[in-house]
Amino acid sequence: MTLSDARKTLGLGPDDDPRPFLNEFKEARERIAEMVRTAPNDTLAERYQKGLMDFDQALAAVREHLEAVGLLPRSSDQTQVSTPAEAPSAEIVPSAPEETVPAATEESAQPAPPEEIPPAPAPMPAVAETASLPPPEQPTTVDVESAPPPAQGAPPEVSPAAAAPSVPEENPAPATQVTDTPVSEKPAFIFERTESLPPSAPPLPDVTGKSDEDAEDDVPARKSNRAAKVAWLLTVILLCIAGMMFYLKREEDLRLQKLEEVIELGKTGYAMIENRRWPEAARIFDQIEKLNPQSSLLTEGRAKIAAGIAEEDSQFIGFLTGQAKASLEAKRWDEAAASAQQVLDRFPNEKEATNLLKQITEGKALEADRLTLASARDMLQQRKWDDAIAAASKILASRPGDDDAEALLADATAARDKAAADIRKARELLGQARARDKGQFDQAILDLLREASLLSPEDPEIKAQLEKLSSYARTIRVPGDFATPAEALAKARDRDRVIIAAGTWEGPLVVTAAIDLQGAGPDTTIVQCAAQKGSPITLAAGAKGARVTGFSFRHESFDPGEERYSAALVRGVVVDFVDCRFQDASGHGLAVIEGGHAIANRCRFADNGWNGVAASGPGTLLEVRESESLRNFGHGIESWDGAAIILAGNRCDDNSANGVHADNGGGSVTLEKNQFSGNREFGVVLSSAGSGRATGNTARNNLLGGYAIRAPAAGVAFSGNEATRNTGPGLILDIGLTAASYSGNTNAGNLGQQVLLNANLTVKDEPAPEPPTGNADTPPKASAVPE
Repeated sequence: MTLSDARKTLGLGPDDDPRPFLNEFKEARERIAEMVRTAPNDTLAERYQKGLMDFDQALAAVREHLEAVGLLPRSSDQTQVSTPAEAPSAEIVPSAPEETVPAATEESAQPAPPEEIPPAPAPMPAVAETASLPPPEQPTTVDVESAPPPAQGAPPEVSPAAAAPSVPEENPAPATQVTDTPVSEKPAFIFERTESLPPSAPPLPDVTGKSDEDAEDDVPARKSNRAAKVAWLLTVILLCIAGMMFYLKREEDLRLQKLEEVIELGKTGYAMIENRRWPEAARIFDQIEKLNPQSSLLTEGRAKIAAGIAEEDSQFIGFLTGQAKASLEAKRWDEAAASAQQVLDRFPNEKEATNLLKQITEGKALEADRLTLASARDMLQQRKWDDAIAAASKILASRPGDDDAEALLADATAARDKAAADIRKARELLGQARARDKGQFDQAILDLLREASLLSPEDPEIKAQLEKLSSYARTIRVPGDFATPAEALAKARDRDRVIIAAGTWEGPLVVTAAIDLQGAGPDTTIVQCAAQKGSPITLAAGAKGARVTGFSFRHESFDPGEERYSAALVRGVVVDFVDCRFQDASGHGLAVIEGGHAIANRCRFADNGWNGVAASGPGTLLEVRESESLRNFGHGIESWDGAAIILAGNRCDDNSANGVHADNGGGSVTLEKNQFSGNREFGVVLSSAGSGRATGNTARNNLLGGYAIRAPAAGVAFSGNEATRNTGPGLILDIGLTAASYSGNTNAGNLGQQVLLNANLTVKDEPAPEPPTGNADTPPKASAVPE
């Protein structure tokens, strides 16, 4: 039999797995064998026997296939399926022949009354048994001739079978009689039915007082009544047996029908499991339980459903929590919360989603506070002290003890107090300028008014006096007097005031005179050029004393090459920048070289390709006050090769390297009241310096640590500084530096060691770059100031 035919015989589809149904097939085989044993005649027995052999062959073929592909273990003791030649045939042996009974007398031959003689039942059919049952006992036969003779005067007894009228069988058995067969050779499932005749009893004594003649007349009647009762009893027994057989047959048919239904439902249930349709699969196995609570399909099927649901739930949770984590990291708070909430809607006690939702809530609040802090910092830059104080107070109300908010509140309060003092100082300077005003240009008066303007830039009287003094000099306007800033600068002379109107103007621009270059404000007056053309503005020889206010300088493209221009370049001259922005440059935001002296007040250096501000070379001085250096790809501020720096009241945040890196050699370093936060390396690295001081600075939330000091920078007095909440140590000291020399600083709340001693911070010094060459018309590239 082929595997395909075997599957059809067992009711399996081409893709059904037979293994879950093996126990059901075993039960089905037992039911078919039982049908063979209880078949009412030869024809049905042979038909059932043939079906049993086909079923066994199909089951053997399926098992053989499963063993061949390794889905069932091979067993040397596996029961062999009977072949048609070996299977015993259902053989029916007719009942023993009726025994010869002497003829009845006339009296005994008279029929009994109809109500006393029930109709004789049909003879009970022979019952076929399989070879698995023990052989029946030898039939007992009665030799009529050897029976004792009846008592004298009594008529011979008539057997019930002889007295009952014969009823033809529906399916008569063959008339052949198997004889001379040993018991052990007969099929074990054949039963032979014989009847034994009871011996005749002696006549009872006469107790009725009747005469012998009357007694002889009553004998046939008594015999007839007795025969009728026996026949009736046999009829009832046969009817009960027949009813029981019918009941058993009906029950067996019902069991087989239920078995077929269980098998079909099992296949459907497994198909639902494969398609991950859990509710439908569960309902199907509930139906199987109603049909057969002991079915082996229930345990396995329900286990598969539970495992599938658990796997699906795990996938559901993993997918949505993954989405929530990704959104949380990207600070997409609403998306993160929605993903976590989907998990909690279905699994209210899921721990990871609960924790994520808590983190999202906290992160959202922290982000809101961070934005409020950034806005408050902008307010500080715009000198809106009261607004900054209110923002810091609001954060502290919801998050008491927040370090950033407390620092902001302290800065805003100090700035407000300083602003009040600056206003008083500015008014004094204004009075001095007015007293010296003789109606003509005076550089000393101009310096007084410029200082007063820095201290109180919004004071209208200072602005008016400065405008009056500027009127003594020539004023050039763009547009108006000239169409472009380049044309105006080419004609400008010392002490001229060049006013550039709002708009985006094309550079590069070159300033070679000590002029006062004024824009309409950094938001509205923008000077830009392509990154390959040069710096948008360069101040070179002749521009000593120039002042630039109210501009934004930027590149309109990016050049990733090794040599890059800065947004603004100062070469060997003294220049003041007030309220300017240096951003989006391919190189540095502002570069000061060749002994130049740049002073930047209330400026911003942001998003530049190298450092926000860079100073290089002996004699070079960089002063940055109350300014910001943010998100630059290098350091916030860097100095090297003998340059000196003075940094006071600045913020250097979120830069890709350090907030400040000073490798000045013999140059001095002065750091006062600066803040360094969120930088990818350290807040401050002092590699070398001849002298200087660092006091009142704060390093917070920097990745590698707060401050790192190498031995060559030991000449910088370092005290009164704070390092807190940095991911690395608060203070790292090079080999040879002692903790006692730096004990006047605060290091707390850092994730690394608070103070790390004897750290090897030695790096191989690279040779200093060659000084740049060029002239004002062809400014050097910023590679002359390497990163």
